[in-house]
Amino acid sequence: MKGNKLFAPILITVLLCLWSLAQGVTILLFPGLPGFLRPAMIFPVLLAVASLYNLNARIKEIRSGEEDDLDNY
Repeated sequence: MKGNKLFAPILITVLLCLWSLAQGVTILLFPGLPGFLRPAMIFPVLLAVASLYNLNARIKEIRSGEEDDLDNY
């Protein structure tokens, strides 16, 4: 049962990471981009790292059985 609850967060995180890293590579490899914009590649990388951090937290929530916190309020 927990495998079904893990499927969507993992799929969305993988797709988001692939999309954001593709944007970073595009920024890096774009030949007409001015040099001062090259550090903008850090934002897609940070988005991927944050997504993986949140996925890890979500997996811990699901495994501990705390996925329905709204019932506490």
